[in-house]
Amino acid sequence: MEAACWGIAGAYFDVVHYGLASTPAMFDILSPVDGAIMIIASHLPYNRNGFKFFTNVGGLGKADIKDILERAANIYNGFTPDSLKEAEKKASLSISKVDYMSVYASDLVTVVRKASVNIEKPLEGFHIIVDAGNGAGDFFAGKVLEPLGAVTYGSQFLEPDGNKLTNSKLIWIWYRINSTYVD
Repeated sequence: MEAACWGIAGAYFDVVHYGLASTPAMFDILSPVDGAIMIIASHLPYNRNGFKFFTNVGGLGKADIKDILERAANIYNGFTPDSLKEAEKKASLSISKVDYMSVYASDLVTVVRKASVNIEKPLEGFHIIVDAGNGAGDFFAGKVLEPLGAVTYGSQFLEPDGNKLTNSKLIWIWYRINSTYVD
């Protein structure tokens, strides 16, 4: 992720590093920026990790990605030792970091509360488990469901890890539901 930020900033673009994000959050991020790149691992084996590209009008197709790769190759081929030093200096000044998932989670909580006629904890009394599959959905239990009043005991695979992604089996979810008495 850091290398992608440095490479883009080194090509004289401003970069906002949002950190770990879910796919729906990526579409939400696009309002203040021109495009987004997501380094993915969510449900694929680690050797199938890759990139998702987003613009304000949606995802990119093969022709768009081919164009990006050709432009990146041209930029790379144009670098000299001096221009690399200059690009590195520029990159260090044009990368900002934002914890967007906290903002996104807060927005989700606000939307649910408004939809429930401003009830502070509309999920109070519900026991809901989350299986985040070691992906970016880890935030949902602690930053969305719990503030809305839900109990999330029994949730699993909440630590994002591109090397330990799970294929959550229905039998495992059934076991968790029955062993933790969830709603």
